[in-house]
Amino acid sequence: MRGPFNVNALAQAAGAAAVRDQAHIEAARVHNDKWLPILTQRFRGLGLGVTPSVGNFVLIDFEGSGKSARDAENYLVERGLLLRGVGGYGLETCLRMTIGLDDENHAVMDALAAFLGE
Repeated sequence: MRGPFNVNALAQAAGAAAVRDQAHIEAARVHNDKWLPILTQRFRGLGLGVTPSVGNFVLIDFEGSGKSARDAENYLVERGLLLRGVGGYGLETCLRMTIGLDDENHAVMDALAAFLGE
């Protein structure tokens, strides 16, 4: 038996070093605090559901949009944008988006608008 995400000793050492880098953690928090409301508002403006979050990701729900999460995922993959389907967690109508760099976030917002015909 093992956990869902195996981590070797080298990755553990890197993770331990990363959590000691307080300047990086603060920059990531500021970036997340900037983008979380922007992404939430934009996706809701496209008629998509967004689960409230305080993390570094957005759960986007396509139910009621007339489009499926799977079709959206395929559309995004064709454009080099990788969001995660979460059907394995019982959320077949949703995709999970990790908040990325500014240009990546804009690319996802623009691609989903085009996918939805906005």
